[in-house]
Order: sequence, then structure tokens, then C-alpha cells
Amino acid sequence: MVKKIIEIQKIRAFMKKVDIEWNSQLSACVMVGFDELNIHLIPGILPADFVSSLMPRAGMFIDFHSRVTLRILDYNCKQEQLIVLNGS
Repeated sequence: MVKKIIEIQKIRAFMKKVDIEWNSQLSACVMVGFDELNIHLIPGILPADFVSSLMPRAGMFIDFHSRVTLRILDYNCKQEQLIVLNGS
């Protein structure tokens, strides 16, 4: 139980780091359940462009062990890109 609470705190810390680091590109960063984060982009930012800037540095922010899915959504929620962190 304690390990799961710590893991959730680490995932929330990752979410906050993403929100701070890419704040100018995000309209919202929301945790959906335990294992999914929805990242909503501002108008004019495409999911693929955001992923290109996120992935080279994301590893520095990950200190959790759980499998987490990032769902990157454009402003209209019409385009999305899924990324699985710590997946096999």
C-alpha cells in the first residue's frame, strides 16, 4: 500500500515537471486514474511536435516504475498521440 502511494506521488511529480517545463505549449495536464496522463495542447501545437520535444528529455523526469500512458491531445481533441512509459 505504501509503495503504491509513493508511486502515485512520483507520477504526479512527473506530471508537474512536464507542466512546468512545457507550460507554454499546454492548456492542461490531467491525471486520469493511476496509469494515464492526458496532456492537452494549446492551439497551433501538434501532438507529434510536442512528442518530439518531450521524448529526448522525458527520461530525466521519470523516477517511477509503473507503466504509464501519456495521451497527447491537440486543442480540438481531434488528433492524439499515445506514448507508453516504462512499457515492455
